[in-house]
Amino acid sequence: REQIESQFHDDIFWEELEERRACRISLYTDGSIDMSDEDLEEVREWQISNLLRLREVFGPLIAGLVQQARAH
Repeated sequence: REQIESQFHDDIFWEELEERRACRISLYTDGSIDMSDEDLEEVREWQISNLLRLREVFGPLIAGLVQQARAH
């Protein structure tokens, strides 16, 4: 968790899922479908930027886990 947060450099929310051995990792921003087109474009850009950042941080971690699983 600390490694991920230090690489992401933003507020990540770790939401534990009851009855499961997992958690949801989330990012939030303000927005509404009723916003102006310009504001909605800013929200879309925020979403895309953060999706790419999540892939950048989690991609290598997941690839490492896959390699470990294959090795066993």
